[in-house]
Amino acid sequence: YHLDDLMKRVAKWHKSIVEADWKASGGVESEEAALVLNNRRLVELGGSAEPVIRKESVPLDPQAPKGRRLKKGAIEPRVEWDVLEEAWRMKHPEVERVAKLTNWAFEEAGERFNRVCKATGMTETLANKNIKDGDPVIVDNHRFNYHPGMVGSESRLLIYEMDLDFE
Repeated sequence: YHLDDLMKRVAKWHKSIVEADWKASGGVESEEAALVLNNRRLVELGGSAEPVIRKESVPLDPQAPKGRRLKKGAIEPRVEWDVLEEAWRMKHPEVERVAKLTNWAFEEAGERFNRVCKATGMTETLANKNIKDGDPVIVDNHRFNYHPGMVGSESRLLIYEMDLDFE
């Protein structure tokens, strides 16, 4: 067998085993499973797959844009004051996803994250909120300092505080 053919056969076999085990353990019907297939979209609407699997109702955001592919600027970025953390909290699904998946040990991680903030409109939202230079900003479980006026090689909008990562 060619390696590609072998891998396709292994994947098909594995899928049949997993599907059989899933149905035997009382998994959800295919109609409900279709709701979970696009888990990213479900999360963007404010839900999660676990309640759907348990056949519970999932409250979704009715104002979220419809469709598989979202247009640029389709989701409005928000910045809210978090009273418990005493910091500004950035709210946008893409910004939160990137913050969660970024390996902050890399030197360019902050620059990449700032580019995502700019592309999603989060930079303008932060500027419109009149957040002061040096104020703490939180996204997901990461804490940053807001520095819009820095120039030169240190010109990062948000500077990551590695030792203040919290749960």
